[in-house]
Amino acid sequence: MLNHNRIAIYIALASMLALGLFACATTPADSTSASDPQPGPSASAPTSRDNASSSSPVEAAPDTTPSTENPSSSADSSAASAFEAADSAAAHAIQIASDYGTLRATLEANDATATLVSLLKDGPIELDLHEYGGFEIIGTLPQSLPTNDEHIDAQPGDIVLYQGNQLSFFYGTNSWSYTRIGHIEDSDGNAILEALGGTGDSTVTLSLG
Repeated sequence: MLNHNRIAIYIALASMLALGLFACATTPADSTSASDPQPGPSASAPTSRDNASSSSPVEAAPDTTPSTENPSSSADSSAASAFEAADSAAAHAIQIASDYGTLRATLEANDATATLVSLLKDGPIELDLHEYGGFEIIGTLPQSLPTNDEHIDAQPGDIVLYQGNQLSFFYGTNSWSYTRIGHIEDSDGNAILEALGGTGDSTVTLSLG
């Protein structure tokens, strides 16, 4: 009977010892698990607003530097070229030579005279003339010139362009829409008519001079 009691005590002690060892083995793991932080936002983790702002592209500040390009520079350059050509034409005089005499005329400054000077730089131009209306002598140019027609009270010595390709030398007067070409120097109506061959058909040669 005593031996049975002793065995029962040994079994009880062994069970208690086993339970103690088990408790010691599992307690650090439980405490470690308990001390681990629970999932959730941390100080270092950005919030959803931070994520939204950090993922958005950074917009560059608009360039407020004034542009150095002048939108009208091209138009100004073209206008300057036209004025230079017209001024160059005004600096020229032309000779009007026939078998009956030679006249000298100064040119206006416009696109028509600039084109005429350009043609004459390639060589003299011959015109077949005929009298018209008792006040002008007309010759047809080999090509049309730019027109800038205006109402003109033409006087003796005036040279005008009519319909783009008709060069008219006035020895009388007339009012009409013409483009100004130039004026014959130091000649009256009779001298102009005589130098251009009178009222009959004739030929003249235009040249720079």
